[in-house]
Amino acid sequence: MCIRDSSNTSDASFNREINLTVTNAQGCDTSWIESITVNPQVRAAFNVDDQEFCYPHATTFINSSQPAVPLNYHWNFGDGSSSTDENPVHAYKNYSHTNDQAFTVQLTATSEFGCDSSVTREITVHPKPLADFTYPVTADCPPFTVPLTNRSKGTDLNYAWDFDNGNTSTLQNPSVTFYNNGSSIIENQIQLIVTSAYLCGDTIIRPVQVYPDVTADFTAPLWNGCNPLHINFDGTATNEDEYYWYIDDLMFSNYEDAYYRFVNESSSDKTFAVRFMAQSAYGCSDDTMKMVTVYPKPVSYTHPDAADEEDSVDL
Repeated sequence: MCIRDSSNTSDASFNREINLTVTNAQGCDTSWIESITVNPQVRAAFNVDDQEFCYPHATTFINSSQPAVPLNYHWNFGDGSSSTDENPVHAYKNYSHTNDQAFTVQLTATSEFGCDSSVTREITVHPKPLADFTYPVTADCPPFTVPLTNRSKGTDLNYAWDFDNGNTSTLQNPSVTFYNNGSSIIENQIQLIVTSAYLCGDTIIRPVQVYPDVTADFTAPLWNGCNPLHINFDGTATNEDEYYWYIDDLMFSNYEDAYYRFVNESSSDKTFAVRFMAQSAYGCSDDTMKMVTVYPKPVSYTHPDAADEEDSVDL
C-alpha cells in the first residue's frame, strides 16, 4: 500500500495492524485484526543548473527525489521530448531572435511498489540575437570609406564594432575609413558583436580589401621661360602601372618621364597647366598639377619713317 501523507518517509517499508471492533445494540461485539504494509512515500524533486538562459544551452537536471530506494523516472521536458535518465541533460531550442520561450518540465518518480510523485518547474529560454550587416563595396582604393548598414535581429541590442585597424564603435550604423600605404592588398576583418539585455549574443565577421595607395609627383628643371620653351619632366610614382601626362587636360604622353615643347604665339605671357597622373592595376590613381609660364617671343618692328635698318627695334 502506498500512502500520500507523512506516515512513512523512511527508506523502508513497515507493517501496521488495524484492529476493527464491531458492537451491536445488545452489547455483543466481534473484532477483526488486519496487518498492512506501508511502503515508503515517494517525493519527486529536482533542480536545474539554470532556469533562465540564452539559446543555445544544454540544461542539466539534478534529481533529488526521495527516498533512497530504487526509483524509475520519467521526464517530460515540455517541448515534446522526454527521458528516463536519472539526471538527464537536455538542449532546449528557441529559434526566435526576439521572443522568450517558456517550457514546463515535469518529473514523475515511481517506486518498485507503484508509489509515485510528480513535480514541475518552469524553464525560460531567451532568444539568441542574429548579428548581420552589409556594405556596398567589398574592395576599393584608399581612402576607402565604408558605410555599414546594421541588419541585426533582436530586441534592446547593444553593438560592439571592431574594424581591425585599431578603431571601434558602439553606433548602430557606423562608417569607417581604411588606408593602405603599403605595396600589397590589406584585408581588414570587420567584426560586429550584438548583445541583448539578457547578455545573449551573436558575432559576425565580414572582410574588406584595401588596395595599395598610389602617389604621383613630378619635377622640372624650370617652370617658366621664353617661347618656345622645351622642358623634360621627371615623374615619380609608387604602386603604379600606367602614366598619363596632360597639358590643359589634353594627354600628350604615357611615359614616366615626358618631354614637351611649349609654344606661345601671343603677345602676352601664357600659363599652361601640366598634370601628371599615375594609375595602378586596381584602378587606384593619384595626380599632381603644376603650372608652366611661357613668355612671348620678341618681334621685330620697323618704324615707317626709318631711314635704314639700324632704326628697327625688337619688341
